[in-house]
Amino acid sequence: MKRLSSPLPHWLKPSARVDLDQLWWGIRPVIRTQLSMTVERALIARWTGRFGFHIALDTDGFLCVSRNAYFARGVLALDRSVGKHTFELGIRLGYPFCCCRRAAEVGDEGLDELAAALSQQFHGRFKLIDPSGYPDGRAFISHVPCSARCKHSLRMASALQNRQAAADLC
Repeated sequence: MKRLSSPLPHWLKPSARVDLDQLWWGIRPVIRTQLSMTVERALIARWTGRFGFHIALDTDGFLCVSRNAYFARGVLALDRSVGKHTFELGIRLGYPFCCCRRAAEVGDEGLDELAAALSQQFHGRFKLIDPSGYPDGRAFISHVPCSARCKHSLRMASALQNRQAAADLC
C-alpha cells in the first residue's frame, strides 16, 4: 500500500521530508527549508496551493511553508532579521521550549556540535529523537533536542511515527 504522507517535490532537499511530514500531520505550524535548485516561484506557489499551504520565499532560496500565510511570512522575516533570534525562531517553528532554550544557549553556530555530542546517547525509545537521519529525510524530528532524553521531543517524534503508521494501514 502506498504511504500517505506529504508530497516531496524534486526541488526540495531530502531533509524537507521530515519537515513536510510534521506540517502535513499538524505537528508543527510552519516549517523552514531550502530549495535544492532554482525553480520558478509560480511552480512553488502551485504546489503549495494544491495542498492548502502558503509560502514565503527569499532571494537565497529559503522558504517557509504553513497553512497560515501570516506564520510563513513572520518566520521568514524573523529568520532574515539581524541579531540573535534562535530561541524565538525555534518557538515559532513549533519546537519544544526546552530545546529552543538549549539551542539559544549554544547559538546557531553551536548546534552541530551539540548534535554531535548527543549522537551516541540515544537509547531505547529515545532513538526516535536522534536527528542524525534528518539530512537524508530519515528522522522523526527536525531540530536538535536539548538532551538525549527530551520527553517533549519524544512526544513530537512519537506523534509523527504514529500518524505515519496509521496512514500505512489505510
